[in-house]
Amino acid sequence: MNKIRLFFLNRFALNAYISTDYTKALKHYEKILRNNPCYPGLMYNISLCYFAKKDYALAESFLMDELDRNGKTGDRLRTMGDLYYRWKKREKALFYYKQLEEYLNHEEEWLRTRIGILENDIDAETAFNAADRLDEALVILKEGSTNKAQELLELGMKEDPSSFQILNNLGVIALKERNDPEKAVTYFERANELMPIPVHKANLEKARSLV
Repeated sequence: MNKIRLFFLNRFALNAYISTDYTKALKHYEKILRNNPCYPGLMYNISLCYFAKKDYALAESFLMDELDRNGKTGDRLRTMGDLYYRWKKREKALFYYKQLEEYLNHEEEWLRTRIGILENDIDAETAFNAADRLDEALVILKEGSTNKAQELLELGMKEDPSSFQILNNLGVIALKERNDPEKAVTYFERANELMPIPVHKANLEKARSLV
C-alpha cells in the first residue's frame, strides 16, 4: 500500500473516530493492519476504538501489543489504567496508574485522587459505578431528560471524586440548562484542578464571565 493511500485511510479512520463512528474507524484501521501492520500508532488507535465500543478484551490485546512494540509513554500507560478502571479490574488499574505516576515523575491531581481510590477496596467498588452513571446520563441528556441526568451525575460525583468528566458535564448542565454560572464555576474549577486541559479552562472562563 502506497504512502498516500495509507495517509488517507488513517485520516478517514481518525475522522470516523472523532465522529464516534467506531465501527467505521475500525474498518479503515483494519485495512491498514492487513497491509502495513507496523504503521506508527496503529495498534494504539485500534485499541482506542475497541475501548470506546466497550470491548475491553480486544482493547487490552491491542494495547499490550502497542506497549510491547513501542514501550511506555504517558498516553499508553494512562490508557491502560483507564481501560482496567473502566473494566473494574482494580489491581491492574492501580498497577498501571502507579506506573504512570512514576513515568511522569510529577504529581497530577486526578491521578493522585484515583490512586487513592484504588488503594481502598470499598472506595474502588463504589467509584466503579460512577462511569456507568456517566454513560447513562449522557444517553438520557440526548433524550432531553436533564433532571434525571443531573441526578445520576451528582451521584457519580460523590462515588468517584476523580472523574473530571462528570464534573465537566455537571458544569455544562448548570451553565446551559440551569442558567446558573456560579454553580457552573464550582464544577468547572474542580474539573480543571483535576485535569487542566483546554476544554475545562475554556468552560471555566466562560462561566466566570457570566457571574
